Amino acid sequence: MNTLAIATKHLHVSMDKTPVLHSLDLSIEAGRWTCVVGPNGAGKSTLLKALAGLISSQGQLLVLGQPLLEMSDKDRAKRMAWLGQQESGADDLSVRDVLMLGRLPHQSLWAGASSQDQSIVQAWIDRLQLSHLQDRSLLQLSGGERQRVLLGRALAVQAPILLMDEPIANVDIPHQSDWLQTVKQLTQQQTTVVSVLHDLNLAMRADQVVLLHQGRLVIQATPNDPLLHQALIEVFEGRMSIQRVADQWVVLPM
Repeated sequence: MNTLAIATKHLHVSMDKTPVLHSLDLSIEAGRWTCVVGPNGAGKSTLLKALAGLISSQGQLLVLGQPLLEMSDKDRAKRMAWLGQQESGADDLSVRDVLMLGRLPHQSLWAGASSQDQSIVQAWIDRLQLSHLQDRSLLQLSGGERQRVLLGRALAVQAPILLMDEPIANVDIPHQSDWLQTVKQLTQQQTTVVSVLHDLNLAMRADQVVLLHQGRLVIQATPNDPLLHQALIEVFEGRMSIQRVADQWVVLPM
């Protein structure tokens, strides 16, 4: 039986007293890539924030077998790295300094960055092809470049769980390919990746797909599962077909 990185039971979230997520039971396997999809307003980003502990929720939420509420902020930051949508607050920092923020959970209050921290940050700068940008501030970057830097910050944490909300928004196709390769390598190293994606074709590359609709779990299944295909077509009102092309499931608009 595969180890679970995240497990929820009857997970419920309300915003301003309005229910947004309704009694979700999820099992996120360790070392796999799980992608959350669904129409606009389905609750995808809310779910990811709840899993990260960024918003309050009701029900059971276990991270690596431990209740999330029992973790200290620092322990949670070491176990789960977060990349949200359109994040701000570090626009005046250089690219290198932004990536170094990812190492903060591993540093003591007064020690500062270690040689190991510097080495890890440099490795991700090189791997994400950011070397020519490392001395620029975020304000000087394009949307796609900025997103790659924020991805680098999350990756620099080296947490066993990586949560990403629309991680490749504004990123061009070559760097989308690089992102997919990075995710594959991370899962091969037993990192658990949970992402929200609007692009269903990219989502169908994941190990598991979680489909939400109106705050409820419709299905959690592998991309090969015909029940997932049927559920996707129904939730998106029959406006797509799902076909096998070159050993890959492709979602086509109707």
